[in-house]
Amino acid sequence: MAMDDAEDYQAIFFSECSELLVDLQERLDELLDGGGSMDTVNAAFRAVHSIKGGAAAFGFRDLIAFAHVFETVMDQVRSETLELTPEVCSILMRAGDVIAVLVEHARDGGELPEERVERVLGELRELGNLEAPAEKPAEAAPAPVAEEVLEEGGFHEFSVTITISDNFLFSGHDPLKMIRALKAHGLSRVTPPETIAPLAEIDLHAGGLTWTLDFESDAPASALDGFFDIYRHAADIDVILPAPEEGADPAGESEAPPAAAAPAQAPAVAAPPAEAAPARPAAASGGGGRGAGAAGGGNGGGSSGGDGGEHPVEKPKMAKSLRVELPRIDRLVNLVGEIVITQAVMAQKLSEIDTSGNLELGHAVESMTRQTRELQESVMAIRAQPVKSVFQRMPRVVRDLSDTLKKEARLVLAGEHTEVDTTVIEELAEPLTHMLRNSMDHGLEGNDEREQLGKSRIGTIRLAAEHRGERVIISIEDDGRGINRERVLSKAIEKGLVQPEEQLTPDDIDNLIFHPGFSTASEISSVSGRGVGMDVVKKKIQTLGGRCTLRNVPGKGLKFMITLPLTLAVLDGMTICVGDQRFILPLSSVIEALRIEDDQTEALPNGGRVMFLRGQYLPLISLRQALRVEGPVHHEDMAIVVDTETNGLVALLVDELIGQRQVVLKSLEANFRRVEGVSGATILGDGRVALILDVPALVRGGPGASSGMEMYH
Repeated sequence: MAMDDAEDYQAIFFSECSELLVDLQERLDELLDGGGSMDTVNAAFRAVHSIKGGAAAFGFRDLIAFAHVFETVMDQVRSETLELTPEVCSILMRAGDVIAVLVEHARDGGELPEERVERVLGELRELGNLEAPAEKPAEAAPAPVAEEVLEEGGFHEFSVTITISDNFLFSGHDPLKMIRALKAHGLSRVTPPETIAPLAEIDLHAGGLTWTLDFESDAPASALDGFFDIYRHAADIDVILPAPEEGADPAGESEAPPAAAAPAQAPAVAAPPAEAAPARPAAASGGGGRGAGAAGGGNGGGSSGGDGGEHPVEKPKMAKSLRVELPRIDRLVNLVGEIVITQAVMAQKLSEIDTSGNLELGHAVESMTRQTRELQESVMAIRAQPVKSVFQRMPRVVRDLSDTLKKEARLVLAGEHTEVDTTVIEELAEPLTHMLRNSMDHGLEGNDEREQLGKSRIGTIRLAAEHRGERVIISIEDDGRGINRERVLSKAIEKGLVQPEEQLTPDDIDNLIFHPGFSTASEISSVSGRGVGMDVVKKKIQTLGGRCTLRNVPGKGLKFMITLPLTLAVLDGMTICVGDQRFILPLSSVIEALRIEDDQTEALPNGGRVMFLRGQYLPLISLRQALRVEGPVHHEDMAIVVDTETNGLVALLVDELIGQRQVVLKSLEANFRRVEGVSGATILGDGRVALILDVPALVRGGPGASSGMEMYH
């Protein structure tokens, strides 16, 4: 296999592994919660089997060996010779975590946690009554095939027919590369399609071409299952085995489950009679994972194992897909952003000339504006992905911490299908992991302490995502002890972060945990105590154009909230004027705009101002003062009511409201430096640069902001 080909196939394999691991985690969670069916077991088995088969193509021996034992135990579960108890489910969950670690090791290298792998491997062998494989002679050169193949010996001849569909080539697959790769697996002859049209007449969209591949290998045909899995969505692949000789076992290789290829030491287990088989595995009632699931009705009887009569099942029609490298999509997004800017410039210029006599030109501009918006939304949809891919990693984090800290915990996931820009998703894993560590170590009490407080022995952490306007809110909430403000303040004074005479609000004290180097842990452990974590979270979220806030109820629990933009490329905004400068307010924060009269405002003793609106007082903040804009005051009688998400409604005093428009975000931090109260910049239709305001940060830090906020919030 050529080096470039191997790298291409490995990239595809690891991409497929990511999807398979997410699916495996889901299925194991269902089994642990007691809500799984035989279909769930089969899906988990197929995921492990596919990972093992793909690993065999590249010789990832550690991954192959572990996946083989894991698969063998899963096959015993699906054949109902191994009862699915809570203890069994817990071992399977740990095995799912380890196989994910092995995939990461195969992809990224680094140190392999051999002790952990061997411990879980031993648990699986004990569970399935399997023995460790015997040592191999040193002179026996291993081939890059599955472990059971190395132990079976023998010689296999078989053929594979491949009929490509109309989207085979457009899915990024190359038949020539595939054939080259198969030479390492015993490919001896390739029979091309019987009839091939002249080159000029070949229709790449048509598909339908069939190749026959003959193999002479020391590995059975089943060893190539994982290799061909990456092509099955775009081709029909059939394995043709030679007819068994007279007197041979009629149950040929294709009939045996992959577990039949287990080491010779594994005992053979007879399948129970169909009528004695239960309708589904015994429901596991363990805690932890994704929250308690109802053990609802199963789907299928004893024939769910697949031994019943032949009933062809119609496969669901899969949508065609195309793999595209992210840099290409980023380039497309940037080009769309430039189109949006150009369209805004054209609209601005046309508004400055008299077009009343040319209605067609006005209609054309409106049509271009609408189509530009649709183009932008379509491109953004390409980059959007569910947060599920990140959320599915978190149960493993909680389980590991639960074992380390000796605390029982239950993670509940919600809003997994909430979509966010893919560049945001890639950066979420680290902040979420830090927050879960904080909740597990500092938030949740020990099991005995929780019982003494009248709480459930098992702590609950809820990880949720939801859309709110043009932003997505990710929250991590626990039912633990909350932040001990007295202890935090004492520690902050001890470290010199605040002076003893300073008067801090409860929110100010809570936010001290985001200070670099701050920790209330009495001693350093493998989990916490070094003061590194929450400040990293805040900085990471800020680089994504978001913010991190918290709500603390001492004795009841703590809730972190991460607010992120749906996309880092474009923004719906409202253009305002302060002095001679123009700024952009995110439209998702704007509630209403109104002109205010003198009798609507009142001055406070502490120097702040408030505005009376429909029966309530709102803090009134002058953007001229908050932004330190110099120059003559024009009007300053326009108030923009905004939602700060954490501090409620606030009225911002501006000189003029220009209007609503869609703008392209440009990073201020990447081109200049980070400025508190400013989330980015954009280019307006007239070519001027306007700053995009971060309303919550502006309200927290602007002059005159704190006085009104302290009085009414």
